Amino acid sequence: GKRAGVEKEVWQFVDLLGQEGEKVEQELVAVRAARAADVVGLTEEIRSLRAQCADLEEQFEDAVQIAELEAQKAREYKTRVLGMDELTVEVASLRSKFAALAAAGGVEVE
Repeated sequence: GKRAGVEKEVWQFVDLLGQEGEKVEQELVAVRAARAADVVGLTEEIRSLRAQCADLEEQFEDAVQIAELEAQKAREYKTRVLGMDELTVEVASLRSKFAALAAAGGVEVE
């Protein structure tokens, strides 16, 4: 009878191991499913971040173009202002020459 008792205990243990194995397998399936969901979530997040980066790059390029245009406008304005300064100097020079000629000729200049 002792052997039958030992055998029964061994089979119970084997049964228990089988149940534990099934539990572990189910947990593994759950973990794998959760991981798969995480991967999907992360993939979507990465996709979203890439899209945001692309948007930011476009915005940056736009900003650079705007800055370049502004710099060009500033250069043109500076050139125009310098041109005006040169004209002012030229006009002043012509006025004084005219005034000198007028004085020599006795003509009054306003």
